[in-house]
Amino acid sequence: MRALLLITTLLGLSSCFKTDADGNAYLFENNNRAVISFEFFNADSTLSWYFGIQNQVGTNATDVEGFNSSQYWCIENIYVDMKSGDVSGATFEVVLNDTPMGTPVGFPGGGANFGIAPGDQVKAKMDCSSCVNGYGTINFELGKCD
Repeated sequence: MRALLLITTLLGLSSCFKTDADGNAYLFENNNRAVISFEFFNADSTLSWYFGIQNQVGTNATDVEGFNSSQYWCIENIYVDMKSGDVSGATFEVVLNDTPMGTPVGFPGGGANFGIAPGDQVKAKMDCSSCVNGYGTINFELGKCD
């Protein structure tokens, strides 16, 4: 079964964030945190699922449109929040401008260190060799770059 995506392009850990119609996050001066969340369900053993905005999922990075950054951010952490099923054998990765960053993290997640600039497109990649009906979210924690 296909891993389907229902994306919640998040947008905030506090009321200091707002979004525009395209799902871009804007940072207010008094805050420096945000999260982009990609929701997946029915994740099976298909390798290389790519997740983008507007409920897009595909088997190639170019199949989906990414979250379009409107400012500088640092992706500091990747974590997976499981609701049901099993994705314990999966890896998760940041994809910038259709290029996987080459440093996947295993379940349930781990540290990341990627800078993104205005105009960059951010997507998520999930490699699943032994997943069974996985349902949850892939979350990228963003911080203000120093």
